[in-house]
Amino acid sequence: MAAVAGVLAAVGAGMANEAGKRTWESAGALVRRIAGREVAAPESPAEVDAVARLVSEGLRNDPRLARAWTTFADGVQGQGPGKAAGRPRLPASIRSFTDRRKALKQLDEEARRKADGRPRLALLHGPEGMGVTTLARHWGVLRAGEFFPDGQMYVDLRGGGSGTALDAARALGELLRQLGLPDQQLPPGFTERQQVFQRYVSDRRLLVILDHAQSATQILPVISSAPEVFTLVGARNPLVGLDALRIPWARSANATPSGCSPPWWTSPCPAPGTRCSQPLSVANPMGQYGQLT
Repeated sequence: MAAVAGVLAAVGAGMANEAGKRTWESAGALVRRIAGREVAAPESPAEVDAVARLVSEGLRNDPRLARAWTTFADGVQGQGPGKAAGRPRLPASIRSFTDRRKALKQLDEEARRKADGRPRLALLHGPEGMGVTTLARHWGVLRAGEFFPDGQMYVDLRGGGSGTALDAARALGELLRQLGLPDQQLPPGFTERQQVFQRYVSDRRLLVILDHAQSATQILPVISSAPEVFTLVGARNPLVGLDALRIPWARSANATPSGCSPPWWTSPCPAPGTRCSQPLSVANPMGQYGQLT
């Protein structure tokens, strides 16, 4: 059902332009044949799942329709993320790299951790210029074949030349571009981009590096809970409220994360190599202060 839902989500994401509307006309006609009745275009994740369930049940009962759907789906996915640009890759790592065996081991352990519903998530944090970015990229290249054969992506959340930090919508847009989605097919809104991204990575083994993060609320909407997606965050500070494996750089014995005071933090700051004891919710990254808009 997930594959069917992914196709429907991709079609829905393009509804803002004429090409997308024509694609739904084709999809809608095929869905009507499969369901035996008129089916409205799904607009919410729940509606996508409901139509996907209906289509999946129909395809199991009719091999001819199953072949027709496969042909249609191949055409849609051929225009979507991951096809046009191939697998995204990080640039080659440097030859000379200071020994960081402990940090590399911690990252390996998180990548190998048995799936339990929590996102695979690690936070490398330390002062600017201490090698956080270099370590993240080095590990990604080093483990590409073993853990991330479907690709590795990197987003600088500072915004590059724009000088403006990326919000979640812009970060998702950059990730979708790296997956091969052309600008003209990018969904215009945050919610639609999030839905398309989550569905396209749901069955892939990917590394997502979110570098120079400024807060947990900036990145929580981008994090995927897909079992084979690893999100590696780089930041100067420990990012209070992020439930991640924490790997600090140049952290003194008396250091305290910036902002480590009520109401954001009501328990001792986490020790290196552990997760936050009172994380913000991925579903509600603003905690008691309300939903993202």
